[in-house]
Amino acid sequence: MRVGYDSCHLRSQFPDVIRAIAERYAGFKKSQSLEKKKDAVATIRSIALHLHSNGEYPSLKRVKKALNGPLGVVVSEAGAVLREVGRELGLIKNG
Repeated sequence: MRVGYDSCHLRSQFPDVIRAIAERYAGFKKSQSLEKKKDAVATIRSIALHLHSNGEYPSLKRVKKALNGPLGVVVSEAGAVLREVGRELGLIKNG
């Protein structure tokens, strides 16, 4: 209520403006979420490559331990990233 009016009043007086604001905010939140996911994937890749360069197999367990916090993506997506890295490094055969 920063403008001094109740949101119900604003919604009834300016429905198109309120709808446009809500849609714009939803788009912003979606793009913000996609950016965070992209950053999380890049971090997982980086950690996996670092583990491999240190002679360790880049398992999900080791990546989680190195992150010391949330993955930033669901476990299945993290697994897909690690499989892709494994294929690139020749640790996993295609197929």
